[in-house]
Amino acid sequence: MAGQIPLWQRAAGPLRRQAARFPFERALVMGVAAVIGLYGGIAAGLFANALRFVQLVGFRGNEVALSLFGPNRDRWTGLFRARLGAAHWHLEFLAMAVLLLLAAPILDALGRKRLPLFEVHRIRAVALAAALGLALYYPLLLLGTFNGTFHESAGGLYAMLLRAPRWTWVAGPALGALFAALIVRVSPESGGHGVVEVIEAVHKPGAPIKGRVAVWKSLAAGLVIGSGGSAGREGPVVHLGGAVASSLSRFLALPRSETSMLLAAGAGAGIAASFQAPLAGSLFALEIVLADFDVRRFAPVVLACVTAVATSRALLGGGTELRAVAWSLKHPSEIAVYLALGLVAGLCALLYIRVIHGVEEQFGRIPLRPELRAALGGLLVGCIGLLAPRVLGTGIETMNAALAGKLAFGALVLALGSKLIATSLTLGSGSPGGSFFPAVFIGAMLGGAFGDLVHSALPGIASSPGAYAAVGMGAVVAGATLAPLTGVLMMFELTGSYQIVLPLLVACGIAAAVGEALRSVSSTARVRRPCPLPSDPWEGTPSSPRLASCPSATRTLVCGPASGGSRRCGYRRERPSSSVPGSSPRASRSRSAPGSTDATRPQARRSFQARGAAGKPAGPTCLGSTLGWTSSARTWRNVLSVWLGSSSSPGRGTSSCESTTTPRSTRPPRAFRCASPHTTSTSRPRARPSASSNTTR
Repeated sequence: MAGQIPLWQRAAGPLRRQAARFPFERALVMGVAAVIGLYGGIAAGLFANALRFVQLVGFRGNEVALSLFGPNRDRWTGLFRARLGAAHWHLEFLAMAVLLLLAAPILDALGRKRLPLFEVHRIRAVALAAALGLALYYPLLLLGTFNGTFHESAGGLYAMLLRAPRWTWVAGPALGALFAALIVRVSPESGGHGVVEVIEAVHKPGAPIKGRVAVWKSLAAGLVIGSGGSAGREGPVVHLGGAVASSLSRFLALPRSETSMLLAAGAGAGIAASFQAPLAGSLFALEIVLADFDVRRFAPVVLACVTAVATSRALLGGGTELRAVAWSLKHPSEIAVYLALGLVAGLCALLYIRVIHGVEEQFGRIPLRPELRAALGGLLVGCIGLLAPRVLGTGIETMNAALAGKLAFGALVLALGSKLIATSLTLGSGSPGGSFFPAVFIGAMLGGAFGDLVHSALPGIASSPGAYAAVGMGAVVAGATLAPLTGVLMMFELTGSYQIVLPLLVACGIAAAVGEALRSVSSTARVRRPCPLPSDPWEGTPSSPRLASCPSATRTLVCGPASGGSRRCGYRRERPSSSVPGSSPRASRSRSAPGSTDATRPQARRSFQARGAAGKPAGPTCLGSTLGWTSSARTWRNVLSVWLGSSSSPGRGTSSCESTTTPRSTRPPRAFRCASPHTTSTSRPRARPSASSNTTR
């Protein structure tokens, strides 16, 4: 019987059995990671070219109109054709896209007999997504070639501003913010910084990132930054990478753990493509987004970052936008100088976060429509640009000047203060954009000014001010994100100097330690502002400006028994515990004294409409700063552990919440600690609510 079976069938039998054991899930994740990196690189190239296009139209519109429709049309057409002929078309991208398109139906026809049907469909989907991403290279190449025909655009936004009328310096940011706010009005989810939404999707189940929202956010942020708004371009790119990862994960029905890993890979690919730094992007995903250095997550993240950088370099050209810095240790005592720079950078990072949150709160109190508030913020940014035009836009040219040591001490200090205020006005008024790149700019100005002072005082010890500018960039990033390794590797890759790693390690470590210590002290301060309670409990996300800087306070969620599909729920706000450092013993005795009014008087709880949709448990999510991403990840896990560990979360449907009164002693003590980046949520044993706790006013 065995002799009647053909030889090739007998040889293929063991191979089929091994194919059944093949780890399709792991191989599929690696393929998806490569596709995510491809889209991350394309998103970085698209956003960079879109910014340049908006800058050309906004600040050199007359010249563009004359070149396209005026007497210079023939000359411009000839130049455009010459640039197209000299462009790098990378026909291998087109060939690979065609092969993937052909492989999809072939795999669908032949793979059904060899592979599981579900795996065939998933592999085909990944192949089609990769083919689409490769095909998107050529429209972006056309846009980049169009921008390159205006040769003066190579000088960046600052060079354009010097040639543009002064009134455009003020009108440009205002109009860009107004148009972006109108886009946000059409798609409310497209507001925010971009990075926080990805971290929220990683650590919160059932929070996908929609592709259309990422497109609207990129368009709105491009209008803001291209018109002169002071924000970072990494936020929309990270959001686009996360949207691709979320969409593919949902379509391929990947498990939750793999989805989180791919979301982090998309965020890292966006950072890597924006800064041309694959190592920094990988550390960003592992240290900030995931807060986990598991070896199993390392390979997909690195693959996505490397693919993103390769694609971005094909679009934007090789090398980084920042100039290289040469550094050498002149004297061993110079390490102490970099330690002092780390201390100053940590303080500056904390000030940067506090100012952004303070401006957000002040803008929230202005009785204007969101569109008008955004336009007002852009108008104020334009007025600051009249004083310091270098702070408009991303400020790449100014950072290069600081790294080269071409800026005087007064110009560095003016740019530092102006950028801090301009970024706060841009982001605080509701305009979308990233907050990571402005921190790099502020670090460059701070380090350059610090280097000038030290070099004047200690010329025999201190090195050039450009080296201090590079170290200051990494130190402020480390102090703002509490991620020192990301700051070190980013500046090491951007400057191209291995020797500068030594002062970077010192400064970034000290800056992160200072930021951690100061935020811990501020979170346990005696004077605490009340936490705002949104009408919708799910509005309390990190992207909400009302809760972004919520200080320490304890709120207790009180829910009565469910009856008729509804549940009466409400929050009450507790006073800080007497164990808080700095609290008065006399005040604590008066609060706990027997017979005191506070202990016996029923207190009204502020209620809200609890929407108990699946995947959205009714509860507060009051995270720390929008830049304390590592702390936000820890806080999400703490809050989720409280939610998942309770059986009293509402089910599907809308439940009516009513204002109730309950004595303090009979309230079920389920507490959430809302607040600063390093305050964790606490939960106490649940107590069954008494009959008095379910009475209504």
